[in-house]
Amino acid sequence: VFPPEQRGFAFGIQTACGGVFMTLGPLVGGYFTEALSWRWIFWINLPVVVIIAVVLFLTRAPDDSPPGERGRFDFLGLGLLLPGLTALVLGLMQAPDWGWTSPVTVGLIVAGALLSGLFVYVEFHRPAPLIDLSLLRIPPFFNGNYMIFVAQIDKATLIVFGALFLQHGLGMTALQAGWALTPAVVPLTFASVLAGKFADRFGPRGPALYGSGMNAAALVAFGIAVPFHCYYAVLPALLMWGCSLPFVFVPARHALMGSIPTSKSGQAGGINLTAQFLGSTIGVTLASAILVTTGSYRTIFLVAGTIGLTSFVTTWFTIKPQEGTRP
Repeated sequence: VFPPEQRGFAFGIQTACGGVFMTLGPLVGGYFTEALSWRWIFWINLPVVVIIAVVLFLTRAPDDSPPGERGRFDFLGLGLLLPGLTALVLGLMQAPDWGWTSPVTVGLIVAGALLSGLFVYVEFHRPAPLIDLSLLRIPPFFNGNYMIFVAQIDKATLIVFGALFLQHGLGMTALQAGWALTPAVVPLTFASVLAGKFADRFGPRGPALYGSGMNAAALVAFGIAVPFHCYYAVLPALLMWGCSLPFVFVPARHALMGSIPTSKSGQAGGINLTAQFLGSTIGVTLASAILVTTGSYRTIFLVAGTIGLTSFVTTWFTIKPQEGTRP
């Protein structure tokens, strides 16, 4: 509903809303863990989902798309995608506990890879695919999704394993760890709006390069500070991370949505969300495997920072400077 020249501002508002709830997450989760039970972190989502469903029902709008553009729903694609992703994610998530060479682990990962590969093949040969994978051939669109995928790996690493380090490495309680992480998430709200304005004014390239570079550097700095076992040693890295993350998400979404036709916005949003969720899953899985194998929090953050640098490199080569701005 926003015009192209205000797209960055709109994504900034969206990212700021996410930042508010991410700020509340470690605090609310820490309180439930100490005062009630960790199981309550799942129950708290139910009333939120009910409220959202009611609001969506009351504000639903009719489908204004021309009848000729309404294709049949791709049940075959859905039937391949869901079990494929489920098997792949379950195998990766449980591998540290079951063992990477366990027959169940190997079977799930292989089955997930085969079904996902078959899904890709089918989608390229259907007139109305569930996910229009041909959009990934557009360099800015592919890179925007890759940036968000990598940023989610970084976010899962810092929020989940940063909290674990504060508890196991520094002896904090779950609630104290939640408070200690607030310097990383509070700046997100303000930085998101700035990132949106900068993306609208100067284009996505500059803000994206700053965001991906600084975000990766923050994780590396956190990893370097881990051996000091001092909260004030990691505090600058937390602040740097919180100030840079919106400059990854907002310009990435600005670039990917600006590179495709308006009629493909729904498909673009679906691919974007898929990349985001997979990034979180891969991030937790990778960090868990490193922790189980090495027992080193430092290695977790250094690896995440290195992965973040790949986003800087791909952005440099795929997102061109906006006309009238500096490269």
